[in-house]
Amino acid sequence: MTTVRERAEAAAALAPEVPRRPPVLSGVLAAGAVQLGGVVLCVGLAVVVWLASGAGSISAAMQIGAGFWLAGHGSAVSVGGIAITVVPLGVPLLAGVAVAYAAYRLGPESITQREVGTLMLSAAATYGLALAVTALVASSPSASFSAVRAGLGGFALAGLSAFVGAMCVDGRLREVWESAPGFVRGVVLGAGSACGALFGAAVVLLAYRLIVGFGEVHDSFSRLAPGTIGGAAIVLVCVLLLPNLLLLAVSVLLGPGFAFGTDTSVTVVDVRLGELPIFPVTAALPDSGTPPGWVAALMVVPLLAGLVGGVVAGRAFDDASIYDAMVRGATAGGAAGLLVGLVVMCAGGAVGPGRMADVGAAMWCMPVAVVALTVGGALGGALGHYREQRS
Repeated sequence: MTTVRERAEAAAALAPEVPRRPPVLSGVLAAGAVQLGGVVLCVGLAVVVWLASGAGSISAAMQIGAGFWLAGHGSAVSVGGIAITVVPLGVPLLAGVAVAYAAYRLGPESITQREVGTLMLSAAATYGLALAVTALVASSPSASFSAVRAGLGGFALAGLSAFVGAMCVDGRLREVWESAPGFVRGVVLGAGSACGALFGAAVVLLAYRLIVGFGEVHDSFSRLAPGTIGGAAIVLVCVLLLPNLLLLAVSVLLGPGFAFGTDTSVTVVDVRLGELPIFPVTAALPDSGTPPGWVAALMVVPLLAGLVGGVVAGRAFDDASIYDAMVRGATAGGAAGLLVGLVVMCAGGAVGPGRMADVGAAMWCMPVAVVALTVGGALGGALGHYREQRS
């Protein structure tokens, strides 16, 4: 009597062989599907809001929807000579995950390293070209979009995301990780732990500010009076802006803080704000003046985050000396600080005319992040090594 597995193998042998999908086609399909889906979703939501409000024209609503999708990929928007350059970071995060998943699902069942590069380049070129064409089509005399910035931003985003998705095919990413030198794996683990600790603290700080300012959020909705459909659209925009707020919270933890308008500053020791636009996310901003004394203690968080990363990096190798553990910890902390500094600088941009053209983290955030996390990482490496020797 044949077993179920034997019958399945026999059926598979008799089944016609399915042609293998070329990596180029896989990349084009993955990028094209995400690009088309994103544009249709944003334009469709804008049209729904237009139908509910009846303000303006349907062409203007479609332009707004396409413009939001483009803005999420770094395309500067110019309305009446006023540049809006802020990027709602929730859009590229969701789009990047979608491209990576599509590349993983649509890619060949087995893939070589060369085919990974082919899939990545085809997805990046397709996504970037589609965004550039969308920017050209959506531009008008009243509002224009940068096709070059949209194309370059889409090319980089889709290329990186498709690379990650393709590397997950056939366990290739796991193979690369297991074959990497021990020093590299320890640094990556430590840097990831340090970033996770710092961003986790920023989530707590942002949640605290939103809870404290919940009354202001309600007041802003009451003053805007958007209605049910418009209110849902505003909530969606606020959700997509949450990564920006999170990174601004990180800049506060680092010390230099951020500006929300010309001649403004938000730090743990001083808050100077002018007149703010009516929008729910501004409720997360503290009141002008000197914060309570305990708030200054938050400046130790980056050092502690580096300490966590250093402990993880230092404990990754039992036979390492304390010097090696400190070097690994410091390297992990420095890498985490560089990454944090880079992403924090992406949170800002012009959000309106005049003084609102200056919004974003202070330029000192990157060097402070590198120094604080490197020092914390070195201390954490020594601590991790000591604990391993004790155990």
